[in-house]
Amino acid sequence: MTLLLLLLIGLLNLSSATISDMNDEINLRSLDEMVPYGVKSVHADVVSPAPRTAHPVTLCVVDSGIFRDHNDFPAEFISGDDSVRAGQWDNDVNGHGTHVAGILAAQGNNGVGTRGIIGNLTTSNINLHITRSHGANGAGGLMSDVLAAVIQCRQKGAKVINLSVGCNNCYSPVTDALFSELYEEGTLVVAAAGNDGSTNKKYPASYKGVVSVGSVTYFDSLSSATQTNDQIEFTAPGSGVYSTSIYQNRYTTKHGTSMASPHVSGVAALVWSHYPNCSAKQIRNVLAHSARDLGTSPGCDMEFGFGVPEADKALDYLSREGCEGVEMMLSGEGGCDIAQLTNTKFIPEADKALDYLAREGCEGVEMMLSGEGGCDIAQLVDSRVQDRGKTLEGMNSFEEVSSSPSMSPKNNSIRRCAEKKATCSSHKMCCSSNCSFKKFECK
Repeated sequence: MTLLLLLLIGLLNLSSATISDMNDEINLRSLDEMVPYGVKSVHADVVSPAPRTAHPVTLCVVDSGIFRDHNDFPAEFISGDDSVRAGQWDNDVNGHGTHVAGILAAQGNNGVGTRGIIGNLTTSNINLHITRSHGANGAGGLMSDVLAAVIQCRQKGAKVINLSVGCNNCYSPVTDALFSELYEEGTLVVAAAGNDGSTNKKYPASYKGVVSVGSVTYFDSLSSATQTNDQIEFTAPGSGVYSTSIYQNRYTTKHGTSMASPHVSGVAALVWSHYPNCSAKQIRNVLAHSARDLGTSPGCDMEFGFGVPEADKALDYLSREGCEGVEMMLSGEGGCDIAQLTNTKFIPEADKALDYLAREGCEGVEMMLSGEGGCDIAQLVDSRVQDRGKTLEGMNSFEEVSSSPSMSPKNNSIRRCAEKKATCSSHKMCCSSNCSFKKFECK
């Protein structure tokens, strides 16, 4: 592991990663505590934190640091490591890391501000550790700095690492191998998918060993600039997310997959804190089993992944099955790459078959079987996500091009129109070659 890491850092000194997002820097001064919609969306507000033990789960945030003296942070329960290049971990002058940390760990039930996914860091079985990879402006951080911060997380025994950072055109097979090795060793890395509104793959989110997270709105629709590709594993609230600011007792709203990622890493840590003997693979699979399915087609897809993880359903699953009883349906390749479709039973039901044909007709039947028999399925996911023609050269700013809370209807329509060729009566969205973008119906 050590030789691989040293080699990796030596190879990647020129790769850049950035962390900026759209934000409404209004610096609200809050007198009453508000539970953000994101906490409710992942059902963290109905889950009691596991009581602290001698071996808590460590959740590590790689970002621009944290303003630890904010009134909504229990400072004595937050630790960190400095970066030689980026600076002190508890001196965040950018604000991005402080906002991400607040989504995770803003203190609940203290009567002011907001609360994070964890709820109460002072009594929960979770440690929050901060490492710094970026400086004041959020841009220009080297990928080697990010990886050095990841190594610091691992050295502190982190079970979950949140990476709300990323870059364009920076795939490296060596880095890919590193994240796969971390995953095999028992660390779950969760990363922001990116915000240029295309199907382009951003890294580290699109590495196989990393959980890639896209963004949805308050209404569970896709955020306007979130990435959509075959590595998207989950989506989570990322539009208009209210959290802590770098000014004491003040708060701000930001948009982006950077905000979505900590919702997933927070749920992972929250669930893991209740079942610390589970493996990273088991926790990853539990989140997939218990996610709220979104989109027009059932199951995992390249827009929403498995959907939004729900903490209470994940805990219910583990209370029934235990760690050893978790169905391991994920192969570890990321996105919707499912190793097996067991436990779905697939018992033929005449009424459901007739209902399906009534909706789709013979020509509208999705041909998922290859004809090889058994579970040999030709494809698990419809290739319905088309490139929206938007690419960025160089660094990825991870910045939403619009603060609009919902996906552009026209772009949504274009993808839906390309999705299937069938009659209008079979589909909610437009479905033939001639479409009306205004009414989402076929002419």
